Amino acid sequence: MTDQERFRIAHHEAGHGAAAFELGRRVDVVSMRPCAGVVNAFIVHEGAGPTPAIEPSVPTFLQPRRHQIEVSMAIFLAGPAAEYLVVPPPTGYVAESLDEIAAKKAAVSLSAQERESLQEARERLSSGEFETDEDSALGESARLGEQASFHYAWIRAEVAAWIESPRMRRLIRELALVLLDPNQLEDDVLPGRRAEQILSRADRRPPVWRAIAADKGRR
Repeated sequence: MTDQERFRIAHHEAGHGAAAFELGRRVDVVSMRPCAGVVNAFIVHEGAGPTPAIEPSVPTFLQPRRHQIEVSMAIFLAGPAAEYLVVPPPTGYVAESLDEIAAKKAAVSLSAQERESLQEARERLSSGEFETDEDSALGESARLGEQASFHYAWIRAEVAAWIESPRMRRLIRELALVLLDPNQLEDDVLPGRRAEQILSRADRRPPVWRAIAADKGRR
């Protein structure tokens, strides 16, 4: 890993860690290890239980699982967004990262209709109904629908703007600096408790999720 790659990866993983910290997820570790085929090199404690069908017309505050899915999407997308704080955005076509693919899959799970359509498309694929790879791709994509794409695009735009905020820049910078110091890591891994201490000291104001909870408690 070159110094430039390590610098980029440190900010990427710091973006994941800072987002998880801000949104109320426990960070187990933040890792600088190359993890081929792994969606995230950080480990975040997820809420337990399956994701039920979600009716988009029902307000978000009535759907705790919808909130959990959107939080997961934001944490996935915070890594790629944080990279752009230190490296120029790519030009032209760029293949989606594993984080972006994971966020899109989470968006699809928000709609029961889209999940059912995807399952139907997969069954048709396995039955050999599509004759060519192109037919397969068109058949599957046509059944995903537009709702998940719009939801993903909205969350991605929100995360990009959020990462640019002074507070998030500060949190990411402080955590990345530690990740770039091998003396502060244990075999290229920063324990979650240590990461949360660094983030707490970087900005003494409470994380977003605590501020929201406190506001609700005052109502």
